Amino acid sequence: MAWFKRDAKSARRGRPPRLEGVGAEELKAQRRAWAAKIGIFSVLVVMTVGAFVRGGGIKETVQIGDVWRQDNLTAPFDFAIEKPPELRDAERRSVRISTPPVFHQDPDALQSARVRRDSLSARLERALEARAEQQANLLRGRQQDAQADTARFEQIRQLLALPMGQDQWRLLSASYNER
Repeated sequence: MAWFKRDAKSARRGRPPRLEGVGAEELKAQRRAWAAKIGIFSVLVVMTVGAFVRGGGIKETVQIGDVWRQDNLTAPFDFAIEKPPELRDAERRSVRISTPPVFHQDPDALQSARVRRDSLSARLERALEARAEQQANLLRGRQQDAQADTARFEQIRQLLALPMGQDQWRLLSASYNER
């Protein structure tokens, strides 16, 4: 004990010995580092526990079949209460029956449909005529005239904006050529 400059009484009381010398500063630094680590760990544990603590839980336990004795019962979340399918279908049927259909009558609808039909028919006729002239010029060997007819046909076809493929145009063209 003389090495620590302590007598036997002070060593028994549980006091740590006073260190002096070269290794004393390193030991103090290690103790401070451990104290800092323990402090940081303690703060993290307290923060974690504080973050997950929940309050306001249910104060009473309720068993199945018990009568609710409070003024109201409010769930802490929203949930759907679905109707039985029979009741839901009956309500839908009654709404369909009781709600009158809504139609807007257009007195010019028939006339405007006829005008659009005639216009489409005329444009389609021009396109098929250009296609027939193109095929006739190809058969006669007039390449320049056939190219001009092809360009005219493509221009008219694009203006029509009909969702038809090449096979459908061929069938229409064949039908036009037969007439």
